[in-house]
Amino acid sequence: MNKLRSLVNNHPLISFFVVACAYSWGLWGLMMASSRGLLPFSFPTNWTGSFGPSVAAVIVTAIGGGRGGVRDLLRPIARWRFGAGWYVFVLAGCLLPIGVSIGIRALLDGGVSLSSDAVIKQLAQIPILYFLILIIGGPLGEEIGWRGYALPWLLKRMSGLSASLVVFPMWLIWHLPLFWLEGASQQGSSIAAFVVVVAASSVLFTWVYVGTSGSLVSVLLLHTTVNTFSYSISQASPALDNEPLFNWLVAAAFGALAIVVVIADKRRMLTLAAPEKPR
Repeated sequence: MNKLRSLVNNHPLISFFVVACAYSWGLWGLMMASSRGLLPFSFPTNWTGSFGPSVAAVIVTAIGGGRGGVRDLLRPIARWRFGAGWYVFVLAGCLLPIGVSIGIRALLDGGVSLSSDAVIKQLAQIPILYFLILIIGGPLGEEIGWRGYALPWLLKRMSGLSASLVVFPMWLIWHLPLFWLEGASQQGSSIAAFVVVVAASSVLFTWVYVGTSGSLVSVLLLHTTVNTFSYSISQASPALDNEPLFNWLVAAAFGALAIVVVIADKRRMLTLAAPEKPR
């Protein structure tokens, strides 16, 4: 146990990433093998694989820091007191890239297949859909790991932008099997466009995390908002779902927003940017 604790404490990010991928990829691999008839038993598609980063963060923290470390890891989940402007951004402002992408796509060919009835139906479902996606649709399973464990460790050593660019490839690589997993939102979409979206999102999530004094609530809400409305658009307009042009418009819009954030808020993003102390 002492050797394992020493290994984790000496290589915390590598340990975290290996455990996260082993957990998620193992489950996703069983799902893919089962769907292709490669197993002598049926392994149903489920949501548990998305919890790899959070499970890894708890395991690695418990090994390296015991119960006290796990309490410190989870404490920011209850840090909900931050400015109203941040709530506006994580609940609505972050939808700007998606809205702009839909508008440009409509202008390019005179319209998109998006009926008012379909939009109303999706809007009516958003409250319950939002809750379900928060719990089992990715955010809770990922953010304790990416922004709760990895990002704070990095922010003690480098700027917000640099930390974002370290989290980015880990976040991206962890997602890759989903492009071949039946039923996953990434299946059939452009990997290249997804790379841009993840890089830009990593910057935006860091900006929100630092600006809200290290609140995990803020990034959980941000992640949930993006996932919820991305899913709703794919349901309201199947023609847009995984359309290459629309994927690249979304990627470009998220990339532009990330660049604006870095330029406009250099203090948080380009200096040694440990999260501001809670008020």
